[in-house]
Amino acid sequence: RVMRALEALLEASTSRSESDAARGRMQVLISDSPGTMADASHALGLAAKGEPGAVDTKVLTMMAQLLENQGEAFSLLSSLLRAQCGAGQNVTPKALELSEVLQSHGARQLLTPEVFEASLQRGFWSLPADHSGMHMREREAERLLERARRELWAEGSASRRELELQIRHFLVWHALGQAATDACLRFSFVRPSSASGSQEILAQHRFSRLQGSSGLWWRLDLAPLQLSGA
Repeated sequence: RVMRALEALLEASTSRSESDAARGRMQVLISDSPGTMADASHALGLAAKGEPGAVDTKVLTMMAQLLENQGEAFSLLSSLLRAQCGAGQNVTPKALELSEVLQSHGARQLLTPEVFEASLQRGFWSLPADHSGMHMREREAERLLERARRELWAEGSASRRELELQIRHFLVWHALGQAATDACLRFSFVRPSSASGSQEILAQHRFSRLQGSSGLWWRLDLAPLQLSGA
């Protein structure tokens, strides 16, 4: 499934019929210069010049294997998918409605650092990173909206404080989901030189040896997520 998704991104990035945004979803840089997947395969020594066959998929296959294996890349992808459950198509309208509920009752600064931290400590990491997680977020939003309609909103009441906190946590999950939907991942692959200490330098910069390859090292970076206020 991951390989099919990467192939779709590659196809969209090279199709002239796609929008500029779609074409920019997958980019290949070789020493910071634009290139193609075939160029990357040649630069990494995965394919010889003029080699027939699916040269474009060699680097994609490595990326898919890393994302599917139980390692750092897999954990990061799972976390992003889990976050995206909070911003599904049916969740966003409900999140906006919940935000309006709080603001209509005088709430300000909906997403504070304290609320953000607390929302990650409970109810986030236990969510399944798949469609079932998205449906759970939808049901949670419906439950909060129903409770908000029944709440008396008495000033200072424990019930009101608890409901407001739960809604704030949900709005954090939604903001995280929106940011995760636009997440930018960067795979870096390099073949170390024969110079003494080159592998140690790579390790210091968070590179890891790629298992099953002939001398390749890799690193995965997540660009800072852009959180917007709910």
